[in-house]
Amino acid sequence: MRILKTADGFSESQLEKIAAANREEWLSAFEVSNADREEALSLSSEVLISRFTRLSGFGTAGIRGVMRAGLSEMNVYTVALVTASLARLIKKSGVDNPSVVIAYDSRNNSRDFSKACAAVLAREGIKVYFFESLRPTPELSFAILELKATAGINMTASHNPAPDNGYKCYWSDGAQMPPKEAALVADGRYDIDILHVLDGCDFDAAVRDGLIEFVGAELDEKYLSGVLAQSVFKSRPELSVVYTPLHGAGYKLVPELLSRDGFDNVVTVAEQAVPDGDFPTVEKPNPQYLEAFRLGIDEARRTGAELVIATDPDADRMGMAVKTSSGEFEVLSGNQAGCLMIDFLIKLKKHNGTLPENACVVKSLVSTELADVICRANGVSVANVYTGFKYIGEKINEWKKSGEYSFLLGFEESYGYLGGEYARDKDAVFASLMAAEMAAYYKTRGMNLYDAMQEIYSTYGYRADYLENIEITALDFKAEVAKKMEALRKNPPSSLAGSKVTFVNDYLTGIRSGSDGSSEKIALASENMISFETASDCKLIVRPSGTEPKMKVYIFVKAEDERTAKQIKTAMLADIKL
Repeated sequence: MRILKTADGFSESQLEKIAAANREEWLSAFEVSNADREEALSLSSEVLISRFTRLSGFGTAGIRGVMRAGLSEMNVYTVALVTASLARLIKKSGVDNPSVVIAYDSRNNSRDFSKACAAVLAREGIKVYFFESLRPTPELSFAILELKATAGINMTASHNPAPDNGYKCYWSDGAQMPPKEAALVADGRYDIDILHVLDGCDFDAAVRDGLIEFVGAELDEKYLSGVLAQSVFKSRPELSVVYTPLHGAGYKLVPELLSRDGFDNVVTVAEQAVPDGDFPTVEKPNPQYLEAFRLGIDEARRTGAELVIATDPDADRMGMAVKTSSGEFEVLSGNQAGCLMIDFLIKLKKHNGTLPENACVVKSLVSTELADVICRANGVSVANVYTGFKYIGEKINEWKKSGEYSFLLGFEESYGYLGGEYARDKDAVFASLMAAEMAAYYKTRGMNLYDAMQEIYSTYGYRADYLENIEITALDFKAEVAKKMEALRKNPPSSLAGSKVTFVNDYLTGIRSGSDGSSEKIALASENMISFETASDCKLIVRPSGTEPKMKVYIFVKAEDERTAKQIKTAMLADIKL
């Protein structure tokens, strides 16, 4: 099979011939359902070339896509190919007694894909610790550290729609694979024959031979202990909480954790409590959207609960719906939840006498500026890193060695949070603990979490944060995104929403340029991202998505109120001209 690293130098007719030949070879060599066969044979020229000439892009330490036949799609052969490349990297590293932990979520085919990956590793003589059933993503990170494994594999597409699945690589530090190693795994796929990638693989035989070992309950106990160690508020006023796992991996451990922490009035949404890769009750199993909370809010209204907690299918992201002063429920943004956690942890740890003098919050550059304001006002440091929780994990590892800072909280605006050093990835189980303890704390003060957020605005000033997704419809969306980013670099806006752009930060070139002609180096560099700062203390950031055909625009507004903030946001977005 002829797999191309690049389409450069090939005409469209040449690419179509290569794709057609690859498709024929694929359909002849592999087991394909009649429906998949018919679909593959009906592809247009453009889609045929896209599906059968090149492998999928390697995003945030892995691949993600629709489950169907093709070199660029998610199927048992493409995930086995990544694993074979990972196995080569591990063996070249020379580590003694290498091992890999494998976890998966509730998505269709996740267990079958995981078994194929385990069989590939076993064939290469690499020990596999295989979770006996689905587990939250952060427990994989914990398990890598606990078992001192060389690497980890997680089969999940996080909060993507039901037709998708994904594959993430983790390294020995428990974080998602660093860029250098990820690039080696991605490129290594091209040196392996996909037609024979599963030759000699036998999962059941590897289990009998001890190369694949099932793990589960013992790690659950240790993991839950690590999460519970982050508890900061022990009082338990009468509080009713509704929880929904959205048919995913949090279905067991989140209720168990809350129960152990003393919350004995937690109701799980029955219709969404059973793991199901079809996600039958929700179109987008994403706690970012109000629709994902619909059944949970209905349950909260029946039971009188003030808080609804939702976790995504692999239980690494957590969202909250809180009762407002009008009695309705509002879904807090990831930034709002992050600010509530920062403020809460600082308050409680100061009260408990456990806040280190060198405490530091780590957040992504595209997360709210309000977090920085809260930290500075309380003498807590802030470290800003690129998007991707692996960069937060890197800071934890760095500070464990240097002692420069004590890790307080890591968070990303995309609903990812971690407290403590038991793991190196965002953890919805931990975040659920924080949500419940915050609700309990504020209830003892006669408040709910909506009131608490208003108190933060009153104390630190109102700020609003927005994320706009610019969909890219071109088939070669990466080329189109590159063109748009280059145009933005050549012709940056001089003002946004009527306020002068005072600084442009280009994280690809590593240059911070001032409107007065000054320039300086940025500490962070090499990321394809641009930010614009205005005289009115607003900011706009543009970056391509790492996994989807879209550009992400983050808008940070300082304003007097929500209505004014929305007007400024609309004007800023119009001025950026994407």
